[in-house]
Amino acid sequence: MAVVDPDGVELPTIRELVDLTRLDVVEIGCGDGRMTFGCAEEAASVLAFLAWNRGVTVVGANAAGFTLPLLPAFGTVLAIVFLGEAFQGFHAAGFLTIVAGVVLATDRGR
Repeated sequence: MAVVDPDGVELPTIRELVDLTRLDVVEIGCGDGRMTFGCAEEAASVLAFLAWNRGVTVVGANAAGFTLPLLPAFGTVLAIVFLGEAFQGFHAAGFLTIVAGVVLATDRGR
């Protein structure tokens, strides 16, 4: 692949002009996605929302609703795996609370 920005000024210029913090990035010009993927580290990626919406469509809202409390747990696991976050006691307490809540919510009086 050819170097498109040999001087490395595209992303620094975008970051200087626009505060992307906590924004949803759909697409930032250029057509091949290099700007979008370069800036997505600073913003929430719309791909996650598209994947969630597709999952709800496939399994239905009732089934998908029970997975919502698991999102922080998966976020923690991903932070531990990819960012080197240290596992702490409060993580364990959070996991146990989440699992207990899901079990209680889905128990049909057995």
